Amino acid sequence: MRVLMIGPSRNVKGGISTLVNNYYQAGLDKKIELAYLKTMEDGSKIRKLFVAVKSFSRFLLMSGQYDLLHVHMASGASFHRKSFFIRHAKRLNKRIIIHLHGAEFKKYYHERNNEKQQKNIRTIFGYADCVIALSNSWKEFLSTITDPHKIEVIYNCVPVPTEFEKNHTEKGMLFLGRIGDRKGIFDLMEIMPDIIKAYPQAHLSVGGDGEIKRLHDCIEEHDLQNYVTHIGWVTDEAKEKHLMESSIYLLPSYNEGLPMGMLEAMSYKCAVVTSNVGGIPEVINHGQNGLMVEPGDQKGLQSLILDLMLDENKCIHMGENAYRSILEDYSCEIAIKRVLAVYHKLKGVG
Repeated sequence: MRVLMIGPSRNVKGGISTLVNNYYQAGLDKKIELAYLKTMEDGSKIRKLFVAVKSFSRFLLMSGQYDLLHVHMASGASFHRKSFFIRHAKRLNKRIIIHLHGAEFKKYYHERNNEKQQKNIRTIFGYADCVIALSNSWKEFLSTITDPHKIEVIYNCVPVPTEFEKNHTEKGMLFLGRIGDRKGIFDLMEIMPDIIKAYPQAHLSVGGDGEIKRLHDCIEEHDLQNYVTHIGWVTDEAKEKHLMESSIYLLPSYNEGLPMGMLEAMSYKCAVVTSNVGGIPEVINHGQNGLMVEPGDQKGLQSLILDLMLDENKCIHMGENAYRSILEDYSCEIAIKRVLAVYHKLKGVG
């Protein structure tokens, strides 16, 4: 079984690279002959163009050596880059998997493309032998642009830590993700003053890149310097440390696929407060292993956060249930089995 996987550099900040690294950590490359070709790196537009052209040149040389092409795709520039690879693989009669990650792909399809461009998107998805959706809700959307019979739902996955002690006494809050309107971080900034009034010990750590100046301006505007800390884009040991030390994970997003940060937080027994968008309602059972609110509902968000702040037993119980959910359904071992099943199905083995 020879698989060529393409996507952003494994060093890029984001959910796709995190998932790919999780696949490698779980040993996918030990079970098949797997090569990974990066099609994008962080940097200027010129840098990104150079990487894309170089990757496609390498792809032309090595594509004949592999049975399957596994494409990690999002919207916008990611879709256009990957289209070149998919078209060439189709000409070579290779088996093709499109693994869709874009949290705003539905919006991208309907609002940012005209009828002709939408037809091109449907054509590219039509070339795929399998389309991997991150959730059943995303499968429903994808069924409107491609054959539903070839869509497989494979949830994102995370390594599950074992034998660790969780400390809920300090009620630390954590946000991890791209800083901007889509992730809802500025809704959190608006309600933080009222949260502090009700619970003066409250503290929020914000991890991520993006609109950093806007975040710092909000912190200063609301006089939150002692209550909100921007910790930058954290990875590896630093991320584990913050997940371990935080009791509550906040992600009040407006659009999502299936957020890796939320799954990681659940694997560290954090009580999660998030939005009922994308694939999140398929993971979160409201009131059991997490709490959900309508996106943009600041009063509802504030109420749920304070509910956890003021009830330590509820916070602990929700974190324990979150951990069990990840262990049972979202571990990397489970995801790898599902990915391999797709590979073998397309290869005609087993």
